[in-house]
Amino acid sequence: MFRTLLKNRHFRLWAPIAFGILLIFLALGSPSTPKRIEAADRQLPVRVAAVVRQDYVPGIEGFGRVEPEREWTSVAQVQGPLSFVHEDLEVGAVLPRGTKVLEVDPSEYQYNVSKLEAELDEHLARQDGLDALFDIETKMLELEERDFERKKSLVDRGSASRGQLDEQERNLLNMRRDVEASRLEVETLRARLGIIEAELALARLNLSRTAAVLPFDARISHLNIERGEFVRVGDKLFTASSTDRVEVVAKFSSEDFIGLLPRSTDPRGGEPATFYEKDTEDRVASSGLSAKVSYAAGDYKVSWDGVIKRFTGDVDPVAGTVSVVIEIDQPSGRGTAGRSPLASGMLVDVLLSTRPFSNALVVPTDAVQNGHLALVDSDNRIEIRKADVWYSDSAFTVLRDDVAPDEQVVVSSFSLESDGMSVVLENNDAPRLASGDAE
Repeated sequence: MFRTLLKNRHFRLWAPIAFGILLIFLALGSPSTPKRIEAADRQLPVRVAAVVRQDYVPGIEGFGRVEPEREWTSVAQVQGPLSFVHEDLEVGAVLPRGTKVLEVDPSEYQYNVSKLEAELDEHLARQDGLDALFDIETKMLELEERDFERKKSLVDRGSASRGQLDEQERNLLNMRRDVEASRLEVETLRARLGIIEAELALARLNLSRTAAVLPFDARISHLNIERGEFVRVGDKLFTASSTDRVEVVAKFSSEDFIGLLPRSTDPRGGEPATFYEKDTEDRVASSGLSAKVSYAAGDYKVSWDGVIKRFTGDVDPVAGTVSVVIEIDQPSGRGTAGRSPLASGMLVDVLLSTRPFSNALVVPTDAVQNGHLALVDSDNRIEIRKADVWYSDSAFTVLRDDVAPDEQVVVSSFSLESDGMSVVLENNDAPRLASGDAE
């Protein structure tokens, strides 16, 4: 019979329709429907921290290598064998300013100086004789010219013969020739004297170049010579680095660095600074920036106070960093007693800080999300507020007076839609800022 129904064309047409209608009636008649859960009835687990009012010192961390503030490489400017090498001239030695550390054999250069000095004396004596002779000949010429004019007047009056006048004129012309020759000889001698004086100045300069004298208190960092070695012009002899101060070219994130600089609306005051200016010493002073350089090796740690001298004026396009030159005065004479000096080439950490925010409202930076704060009220419900930020770094954020001390802010993830939502605290102690994070 069932097979007969399946073969029936009307049954195959209406059976699926009837089955669908049955399902609809069953669904409408079901007494159990899903109950909607309101968002306000859910409890969101969150972590919180307390708002703290205290002084806060903004700072950013960077790193850099120690470099000498001044470095001098002695290059041979004359050639010859080394006749003197200071007994303490070795790598690492510290020698005072004015120390003669080595000398090229000066004998040949002393001979050149003595020879030119003698030649100069000879020409000066000759010049004195020529000058005196020239003066005499000039005066004799003046007398001869007056005598010729007198003879000429006598010839015009018929008191002297024409032949006497011609003889007088010949004598006058010969004397003029002699005076001109003397003048040319004097000028030639003066030119020669100028050449000798120039040669003598060069010879004396080369003689002074035979000795290498330290221009400042220095530590010998490189040494390329030995006693008795023959050096040629252009040979690098040694390199000396200043010991009174060093520099650290520290690199900082350009974004963090710009955020550290005071703005015109900053409550701390001061003019805004920019690292695009080369001469920024005055602007650094007005912005209150300071630096502390530290070096750590295991449990050993020591630090130095530094002075910000200048900005390099460019941003590394790959790393996105800006370089700040920190100067440290007397690096081997400060800090913990008995410690090693701040040596060239050391990799150090640099903390760059500015004037503190006084009596500021401070929260963890994680509490500010999408420009808003999520506060937890006494009923353990979230209240979303817009964050008005003075300053922010990777750890903490300084707010304006839009929150109160000891209010609890959410530091875990939240959304703007969670306003009014009930929460359960994962950290009931609501931790405050650690004492070392702010001052």
